[in-house]
This record gives sequence, C-alpha cells and structure tokens, in this order.
Amino acid sequence: TEDVEIVKNLISGIRSKRLLFNNYFGIDNLSNSEYISTPNTLLIRQPVNGFNRIYVMSDNALDFGKVLINVQYGDTINIPSRNGINDWIDLLDDAHFTKIGTYRRYYNINIPRIGKSALDYAIERDFHSIYNILYSKFSSITDRLPNCVEIKKMIASNQIIVNRDDAGKVSGLLIFTFEKNKCYLNAWIDVGGNGLSLLFKIYGLVKERGIKYVYFWVN
Repeated sequence: TEDVEIVKNLISGIRSKRLLFNNYFGIDNLSNSEYISTPNTLLIRQPVNGFNRIYVMSDNALDFGKVLINVQYGDTINIPSRNGINDWIDLLDDAHFTKIGTYRRYYNINIPRIGKSALDYAIERDFHSIYNILYSKFSSITDRLPNCVEIKKMIASNQIIVNRDDAGKVSGLLIFTFEKNKCYLNAWIDVGGNGLSLLFKIYGLVKERGIKYVYFWVN
C-alpha cells in the first residue's frame, strides 16, 4: 500500500544517518502500522496481539524524547543491545515506560559431538498444538512470538522439531533458524519434561551442517 511504501522510504532515509537510538532490525509486515516522523526521528507502532510494539530510529536524544512521549499506555518497546540501555533509561522514564523484563543472549561455539538422532519435524496438523503451547507458556509482550502465518511457514520449511506424548500430540518444541554459519534458537519449551532431548537433537543437526555458532536468548 501507499503507507507501507512511505514508511519504507522513511526507514531508508533515516538509516543513512548516524543513529544514537535504534531498535529496528527489520519488520516482516509493515501493513497496519502507524508512524511518527520528524527530521531526526522515526517511530513505528506495529499492532501485535492486542498491543503495539514500538520501533524507533533517531539521531537526536532531545527529539527522540519528545516523540516517545506520544506513545500510548500498553505500547511496548524491546531494545536489543550489546552495551546495555543506559542511554535510553531517562527517556523511557520520562515517557512513563516500566521495565518488565531483561533478556540476555548466550552463544556456544563449542558444539558437542553428539550422535545423529532421528528428528521429528512438526507437520501441518501440529499447528494448533504449537500455537497453544507458545502463547500459553510465553509472553507475547516480552517475547517475539511468531504469528499464525509465520508458524505455518516455519512448519513448511522444517524449522520446528517436536517431542510428542503417547497420544502423538506435541508436548515440546524447538524453533530454530539457520543463517549462514549460525543457528538461532528462537523458542524452546517442553511441557512433558523432556526438553533436553530437543537440544541434543538440534546440536546433532548443527554439527551435521557444519554450523559454528548457536545463539539463544534467556530471560
């Protein structure tokens, strides 16, 4: 749509600047998003499961602070950062944000040698079980959960391995993404207490493919 193209052009323009604040690392779907744009700041409000997730790019702290005050109650901002968020704290406080969680990224370059195990990839009929586990056990606010379309794409592309109970229903799942020589563990949970087996299986697949790094976020 026209609005989507406008936002894409604004993103392209502000990315050419030396940004002081940036939590935008790509949004798959910009439709239905709202935005506030100034010469120094671009703020995008993306609707997600009943709330708005905030993405911002700015090269000016004063201008960013003025824009940030315009967000509404219930809007959420996630800030991936290697160096902490000290530069953000006062601005977030002034805009009446409340910190509700901290995640740390871990990575492993010492991939253990584990014998190849049979992988049980999720199939189309597992969709509802996977969706229910994700959205009942994780927080859609603090966690970046895949939506229905994304889950179906992940199933179709063999990005989800599962454990099953005696009735064949999904009891555990591990969602992963390969990017060149890296593997990202996007979600890992097992309600049946056998989650470690999923980790061993993904390590076996990682080793088989010659992947050198495995990353995941921990709350």
